[in-house]
Formats: sequence, C-alpha cells, structure tokens
Amino acid sequence: MAKLSRKQKIKELIGNILISDLMTNRSKIRVLKKLGVKFNGSAMVKKFNHIDGFNLEIGNGSLINRGAFIYQNGLPEARIKLGDNVFLAPNISLICVSHKIGDSKMRAGDTFAGSIEIKDGSWLGEGVKVMPGVTIEKGCVIASGAIVTKDTEPNGLYAGVPARRIKDLE
Repeated sequence: MAKLSRKQKIKELIGNILISDLMTNRSKIRVLKKLGVKFNGSAMVKKFNHIDGFNLEIGNGSLINRGAFIYQNGLPEARIKLGDNVFLAPNISLICVSHKIGDSKMRAGDTFAGSIEIKDGSWLGEGVKVMPGVTIEKGCVIASGAIVTKDTEPNGLYAGVPARRIKDLE
C-alpha cells in the first residue's frame, strides 16, 4: 500500500478538524474550498463528518448531514459529484476505494477506485452506503440502510442489500 504524501497527511488532518463541532458551516465551506472542493452555489455541510480526500463537487442546495463518511484516499480517479438539491441523511458512506478479491494468502487484493455521482434531486436515507463506480440517477430515493453497488435508473425508490428498485417515482 502506498504511503501518504505530506500534502495528503495534512489534508487528512484538516478533514478530521472539519468534523469538529466548533466550526460553523460557513467556516467549513471556506476551508473545503481551499482544499479543492468545488461548490456550485450554496450548500450545507453539517458537523461530525469524516472527509478523506477532497476531489469533491457539491451542487447548489445540497446537504451533507451529520456523520457522513467520504472515502477517496487521495486517489485522483476517486471523484465524488453531488448534483443540485441532493440530500444525504446522517451516517451515509460514499466509498470510492476498495480491493479486488485476492488469493487465499491475502483476500484484500489490489486496490481499485471508482467515482461516485449522485444526480440532481436525489435523497439518500440514513446509513446508506454507496460503493465505488456507482451513479445514482436524477430523482432517486435510496432507503435507509441500503447498499448501492450498481448504477440506478432515474426516479426510483431503491432499498435493500444490495439495493434494488422497488418502486417507480413520479
């Protein structure tokens, strides 16, 4: 596994500071912008979030609620893009990095990364996990506790492990 550069270590430290209850939303957004996060309008980033990597774009009117775990591991191919009016409930996980299954000596094989995109108007319920390389299409609702392992289609309610479409939405 590759060592983190000094710059990556500093960013990780700052990411840990961002989880503090002491920073206002305005201060957090100002720091996130300096770290490279792109904001396309106004957004709300609640307290106690862990952000590991700042290759992140957040759309106008979007919300990242408490306890979000955003894992990019500083890899350039691990991008996250949130469209406009995307709501992320508490304790969600956006995981851009994982491992291939290795041999019996070490099952956590080679590292791989994939981008995550959550398109306009979508809402992820409490405790949702989104895995590497997934796109959640416009207007989707992902039910609490679901694990999204594959791309969704627009305007659907998805639930379960792994998440599957259970209802069409208007």
